[in-house]
Amino acid sequence: CQEAIKSRSHTEAMELCRSLLDSAEGSGPEAQTRLWLEIADLYSQQGLYPDADYYLAKVKQSKLYLSDTEIQYRWNRLVGLKFLHQTEYEQAKQYLEQGYNIAQRENSLEWLAKSSNDLGLIYYKLLDYKNALLNYKESLKYKEQIGNLYYIGTTLNNLGLLNKDLGNIEQAIDYY
Repeated sequence: CQEAIKSRSHTEAMELCRSLLDSAEGSGPEAQTRLWLEIADLYSQQGLYPDADYYLAKVKQSKLYLSDTEIQYRWNRLVGLKFLHQTEYEQAKQYLEQGYNIAQRENSLEWLAKSSNDLGLIYYKLLDYKNALLNYKESLKYKEQIGNLYYIGTTLNNLGLLNKDLGNIEQAIDYY
């Protein structure tokens, strides 16, 4: 399912994931819960939040949610990003901070890179530019350690936008 999400259209990926979910019912609750999370992610990416909410609720009610840190991290991040896209920034901040706390506890560079960028976005939307800048710079530090140029570019773009909005045109150009 994850490979289909990366390599196919949303429609094709959804068809494959739902097909796998139908066959996973006999494979046990772990496979089923992971598929629910992937399907919720696909629905969220398409802006189909009621459908995403259905699967997010199933994930939250699963036994795996209580025992699997990755599931907890991804669930909080998905819920937070959903609220971000719905412009419910305070609610988004709450869930994204929970995801960040999990990332810190697990000391996962990848999760910290994503979560600090997510928090930068929230603070930017809340017009708290100081905290947005701090989180974007933290995200950039982690992304440089990881070495993924695409993710580095995303955060550099966010830093450029922030500085442009603050009127720091030269600094914005440096980031761009």
